[in-house]
Amino acid sequence: MTNRRKQRGDHDLDTWYSPKSERQWSHQELIKKAIEWLQCSKKCTIVMRELVTRNSETPDCIGFYSSGHGTILIECKTTRADYLADKKKLFRRDTKLGVGSKRYFMVPSGLIAADEVPTRWGLIEVFDSGRKRIAKESGDFTANTHNEITMLVSVIRRLKISTAIFVVPDGVQGSETDVNGK
Repeated sequence: MTNRRKQRGDHDLDTWYSPKSERQWSHQELIKKAIEWLQCSKKCTIVMRELVTRNSETPDCIGFYSSGHGTILIECKTTRADYLADKKKLFRRDTKLGVGSKRYFMVPSGLIAADEVPTRWGLIEVFDSGRKRIAKESGDFTANTHNEITMLVSVIRRLKISTAIFVVPDGVQGSETDVNGK
């Protein structure tokens, strides 16, 4: 595929857009692509999608490296309006509040240009064929590890598959209950 010159706004004319995707990607389809990328390309052993916890941030996808040395956040955007609205979120404006030691937007190709993403954020484009391309690598962030641990604890509470995991219900001290309620 050949790139075409950038035509939006008054950006530098030497910046290039990828061809605009003809396919209408749904949010859920992009999330599936993000999960695939985290598991296969980045070798994340734990990947969560749209996990609602008591945290104010509910990432579309977050992957945890098995080494414990970092996390990758992916926010999937299907429209420019959704992408632009994301900038207003408190944990986007104050990066210390957000999760992910690496942070990416995943979008249909041509939706946004690499120079439009916030400082240190990466950009992954998805083409009509389903192929993914990193248009811009993520820089390093100081992740909100407290919120990341909250997410992991939430998952452990929900698992209920092993008698080797013991969970003390919130607000109940001194009693141990395994995940099967025994």
